[in-house]
Amino acid sequence: MKSKKTLSIILMLLSTFMLAFAQILYKKGAASLQPDLTAIITNYNIIAGLGLYIIGAVVMTVAMKYNNLSTLYPILALCYIWVNIMASSMLGETMNINKWIGSALIILGVSAIGYGADKT
Repeated sequence: MKSKKTLSIILMLLSTFMLAFAQILYKKGAASLQPDLTAIITNYNIIAGLGLYIIGAVVMTVAMKYNNLSTLYPILALCYIWVNIMASSMLGETMNINKWIGSALIILGVSAIGYGADKT
C-alpha cells in the first residue's frame, strides 16, 4: 500500500511539471495568437500546450486513485514554482525576491501538508 502512495506522489509531481510546461507553451503561442480559428489550430505551441495539459490531467487522475485527495491536491501548488523557474530560464523573465520568498513558502506549505498526511 505504501508503494502505491509513493507512486501517486511521483505521478502528481510529474503532472505538475507537465502542467507548468503547458503554461510556458501557451505563453509562447500567445505571442502569435490571432482571433482566427485557422491561426489557432495551426499554432503548434498552443496545440502542444493543450495536449500536454490533457496528459497532465490524466496522470493526475491516475495519481488520485492511489492516495487521498487532501494529500495530493496541495502538490499542485508546486506548479507556481515550476512556472517561475521555467519562465525565468525559457522566457527570460526575472525572478525577484518576492517570487523566491513565495516559492519557499509554497514548498514549506506543501511539505507541511505532506508530512501531516503521514501522521493520519
